[in-house]
Amino acid sequence: MAALQGFFPILPTVFHDDGSVDEEGVRDVLDFLVWGGADGVTILANASEGFALSDEEKDRLTHVVMEGAAGRLPVVVTVNHFSTYVAARRATRAEAAGAAAVMALPPFYGCRPADLRAVYEFYLRLSEAVSIPIIVQDDPLLTGVNMTPEFLASLVAEAPNIRYIKLEAPQSPYKMCRIRECAGDTVGIFGGMGGIVFLEELERGACGTMPSAALLELGTVYQMWVAGRREEARRLYYRNCLPFINFEVQLALRNITKEVLCMAGIIRSAHVRHPCPASFDDVTREQLRHLVAELDLRVFQYRDHRACPGGA
Repeated sequence: MAALQGFFPILPTVFHDDGSVDEEGVRDVLDFLVWGGADGVTILANASEGFALSDEEKDRLTHVVMEGAAGRLPVVVTVNHFSTYVAARRATRAEAAGAAAVMALPPFYGCRPADLRAVYEFYLRLSEAVSIPIIVQDDPLLTGVNMTPEFLASLVAEAPNIRYIKLEAPQSPYKMCRIRECAGDTVGIFGGMGGIVFLEELERGACGTMPSAALLELGTVYQMWVAGRREEARRLYYRNCLPFINFEVQLALRNITKEVLCMAGIIRSAHVRHPCPASFDDVTREQLRHLVAELDLRVFQYRDHRACPGGA
């Protein structure tokens, strides 16, 4: 299996205005990401509103995405669950469906994270359940679980198919460096947090990022970086990416991707399932419109491509 690297955006779960899943909208976003040069796609994650989906919806969406992505993009399926038993079963189903990898946060429930011994066992049992790569998602601010570089390196050493880590920890570039000191090149490390320190992560050896599906420019930054065009990558990142990411992190969270995809005519509704942030109101939406107009994002070129498929 080829290594996973590059631009792996989080696929939003598209809903109709009544809150039901819009499968056609999900397929439309997949087509957009293929056009936009994504290296893969991640589903059922936090930015996908995976926490707001039923088990039946998760299984159905996995099928829809696998069918739509077949032969075009590798798919990472998120299998978060507090129960090791349930997470392992979800991972097994994802592998059977054709997932390129599965990703999981350490188990936590509200303010009750599992202790580190249980977290260690959780990932080892997940590793035993599947043969495809596992991505350990490290997000201590969300989960309350602090996995040290030494802890993560020991997991990688004990379970050969724990091959990737997604870092969403404070000061992630430094932690990335410490993990690589402990584990060497045996593990690939993706950046997270919307890509807010992606350049610094690339300097520390990141293999890619898992950001918003609306910000294709992060894929271009990665391509420029690996091609040695470092100054071009910096200019594009600071000019077009960082203002978008800052708006996402501070004001919009899971709203931003759908709002922008809807503005671009790729999906029909920007609906997020209730409860949604009260702060994302009409004023915030108008502020977002002004921002994306200034940034001249590639997402708005897709409409022209669909109108003239033979074009660039």
